[in-house]
Amino acid sequence: MDQVIEGYALSFAELGTLHMSRIDLTYSTDSSYLADKTFEIGLSDQASLIETITMKNGDKYQKELEPGKYKAKVENPQNYTFVYLPGEEFELEEGIGQVYAMVVNSKNSTQPSRPVAWEVYYTEVGSPAGEKPLAKGEVPALEPGELYTIHYNPEENPNRKAGNYMFRLISPCSDGSKKECWSGAVYCIGPIKPTEVTVTLVPNPGKLVVSKKTTGSAPSGVTYDFVVTDTGNNNREISRHSIKAGGSFNVSLPPGTYQVAETKNGGALSYSKSIDGDIQVSSGETVYLTFTNRFPVPQKGTLNISKQIEGNAPEGATFDVSISGAQGTINRGIKAGQTISVELAPGTYEVIENNTEGASQVRKVPEGSITIKSNQTSSITITNVYPNTNP
Repeated sequence: MDQVIEGYALSFAELGTLHMSRIDLTYSTDSSYLADKTFEIGLSDQASLIETITMKNGDKYQKELEPGKYKAKVENPQNYTFVYLPGEEFELEEGIGQVYAMVVNSKNSTQPSRPVAWEVYYTEVGSPAGEKPLAKGEVPALEPGELYTIHYNPEENPNRKAGNYMFRLISPCSDGSKKECWSGAVYCIGPIKPTEVTVTLVPNPGKLVVSKKTTGSAPSGVTYDFVVTDTGNNNREISRHSIKAGGSFNVSLPPGTYQVAETKNGGALSYSKSIDGDIQVSSGETVYLTFTNRFPVPQKGTLNISKQIEGNAPEGATFDVSISGAQGTINRGIKAGQTISVELAPGTYEVIENNTEGASQVRKVPEGSITIKSNQTSSITITNVYPNTNP
């Protein structure tokens, strides 16, 4: 049987955080004659329409949502053109909308509790017990077994980094035996980071097409990351993209001034842009921007080809040899007993004798393809076998 508590005793029943994210939606237009015209902007998750918001120029809308992927789209566009930033589809980052602690008056208490003061503390690492309280409040009188939840919004914390939160009750018991009661520490990844989404009505947007090229020996399969910013709007980030060498991406933009920065270059030695400085995008115009990343050019290797004869070859015969690789084919002539050297870029090659001058057999050592490595020498011997015509 549970022990009866004469009077009351408060304790912490549960601690936790509520993971949330927030959208800050703005609608605007530079067209004065359309400034008062309203549009219905639908906000959807992956499954269905969440809400439709009626907005006119300069209107703002804010809503807390679960982290995840969403879509904002004008439901009544008619013949107007809209630009969505960072895009019609976007993702809301996870943050903490609330740190909470549930307080309970023990079900074994014989009396309701009196109002009790509470405090909340914070530190980046370790225990926050020795810090100054971030906020204070009061737990109201609770009946035996009754719960009360203390809420704290991490956005109110001047230090917005991730860290540990801890709650404290002052004089939680009727008999005065406990001067204070501390909760455990609850870890918070940081407050909500609002995602700014802008819907802009433009008469005719422009388009920016960004392409990626490489020179030298670029790593295979590497992706290159880019950020587009609006320099005319405090370098606000417009969008992010990842492409491979030879690829491109495009983004529709309101007329204005923009910059594109490469944030992941694959380890390139340097890069160049086809447009230096700010990028001007005009209404209805398509602007093409190419990034070229320069990688080291590997030193060539050497292939030694030796020609040997068994039997009686035609006197003075010259044999044609082709060396084929990814960069094309090289042809060379070689005579019996001769060794020739060819400089080649690193890679795999096929060496073939094109005219055997009537040989009954041709042997290659080594057989098959041959690999050329930077600053190294590889060798191959080709032997032609002829009938021995001596009596």
